[in-house]
Amino acid sequence: MKKRISKAFALGLTLALVCTAFPAPALAAGQDDLTLEVTERTINHYRGFPKAVNQTIEEASALAQKDGKIRTVKVAPGTYEVYSGIELLSNVTLDMRGVTMKRERTDNLIHVGDNDEFDSGVTGYYYQNIKVIGGTYDCSYGSNTGIKAAHVRNFTMDGCTVKNTKDAHLMEIAGCDGFNMVNCTFMNQTTAKSKKFYEAVQLDVLAEKHFKTYRVEAIPMKNVNISGCSFINVPRGVGSHTGIFNAPFTNINITNNIFKDNQSAAIQGTNWQNVNISGNTITGSPRGITILSVNARGGKDNASGTFLPSYFAKRGGVKTSIPSGYRAPAKDMKISITGNTISLSNKNDPLADYEKMGILVNGAKVTKKQSYSDKSGNIPKGTYTLNGVTISGNKIVSGGHGIRATYVKNCKITGNNISRTPKAKFKSTVYGVHVTVGAKNVSISKNTIGKGFDKGIAVTKKGAAGNITSNTVGKCKQRGITLEKGKAGKIAGNKILGAGQYGISLTLGSKASLVKGNTLQKCKKKINISGNSKAKVKGNK
Repeated sequence: MKKRISKAFALGLTLALVCTAFPAPALAAGQDDLTLEVTERTINHYRGFPKAVNQTIEEASALAQKDGKIRTVKVAPGTYEVYSGIELLSNVTLDMRGVTMKRERTDNLIHVGDNDEFDSGVTGYYYQNIKVIGGTYDCSYGSNTGIKAAHVRNFTMDGCTVKNTKDAHLMEIAGCDGFNMVNCTFMNQTTAKSKKFYEAVQLDVLAEKHFKTYRVEAIPMKNVNISGCSFINVPRGVGSHTGIFNAPFTNINITNNIFKDNQSAAIQGTNWQNVNISGNTITGSPRGITILSVNARGGKDNASGTFLPSYFAKRGGVKTSIPSGYRAPAKDMKISITGNTISLSNKNDPLADYEKMGILVNGAKVTKKQSYSDKSGNIPKGTYTLNGVTISGNKIVSGGHGIRATYVKNCKITGNNISRTPKAKFKSTVYGVHVTVGAKNVSISKNTIGKGFDKGIAVTKKGAAGNITSNTVGKCKQRGITLEKGKAGKIAGNKILGAGQYGISLTLGSKASLVKGNTLQKCKKKINISGNSKAKVKGNK
């Protein structure tokens, strides 16, 4: 094993050796017997950095189990080139401040639990109260995940930097109740379109091909808090493209993070409920934020990545009470996307066939079962709407669409500021706010939509909006507000500041209860109601 020791390490080592004894790591003085140190002498004694750290973690976890006190394992600063990783155990805080681990082969740099635990009887949220403070984890562009965690309750990462993978995630976590990540940086990850290692931090499921060394089990992610982190030059920042049917990931909070130059999207979640995505800054990505129900797009029969609970029970031998039959979606999923600043690039997504846009909330209608090579997708026919979504107070500069809602119900789109990326090119119709197939009761109010969109606010393909009120729409190439085989309540109090065709238009059998009190300026034609469409019109300027 190669090892480079910096001057800072040598200085720290001199202090640490004062309280070290052998054969077992000693307890540090003045810490109420709560800290165990790993020094050069400890490393040499155990013949290698990972072995020394793991031996000390085992000792610390055993002591914690006896008296119920959390133990800290503190590693002296230095740079280490390693051939195997660290295995974390319950009730241990690993202090890696000033430490750099550089991977020399494809093992995980950090792994919760034993790497051979599939047959060890570990189930549920087994490991508990684990924390990693600091450290730089350089994956050296190897094709394996840098940090892997599962079967754990209360897992925290604070101030860690994880970087440099190829065709692999920087971090994967599954089967965790209480994942807290603050002030961490994830950077420099590449993947081929065929590899599907999209997310820098993937919130995953315990399926065989995803977590090979862990027992397969139908236990979802719960209580996730990701705050103050940076995701730079990665395919996607945070998210999931897998899910457990009828067992959504719950209490997902992604707040006040920075996403920069993500090749695909900043945040993309599948089958999430009780969601708060707020205060994030997203720049240089084709897409901003996407929330999916069962990973089906545009109403197509595509549920890749959504696994039946019975799959996990059969493969892992752990019974589950989660039903595998169709169950109607929750009436209020409490999905909130608020106060984010999103400035997108003009590039297309190279990893998936999504159009460029700021925010997408996308339920699905599955009309036939499909099975994929990973055994996902074999879910019952049914409509999987996203119910209870609020999209408010976001500032969006998009190379494509602003906001789109598909197969959603009881949704509010309010107080957003949406504009086009300068000189953005787009082959098809581009929308500011688009409510389309399968959408019901979507209220659109108090949004400001800049110039350059083909259609400012559109309700199409039997989508149904609620009231469309008090919006300001800049100069559009075609129509300011349009219903095309769509429905709405009142269209009232809006300002249309220019349109190449119509200020307000209802076509193809569309319906609105009332078109009243709108102000239309510099529109080629003001109001068009045609093609068997119906609306009461009065008092517009």
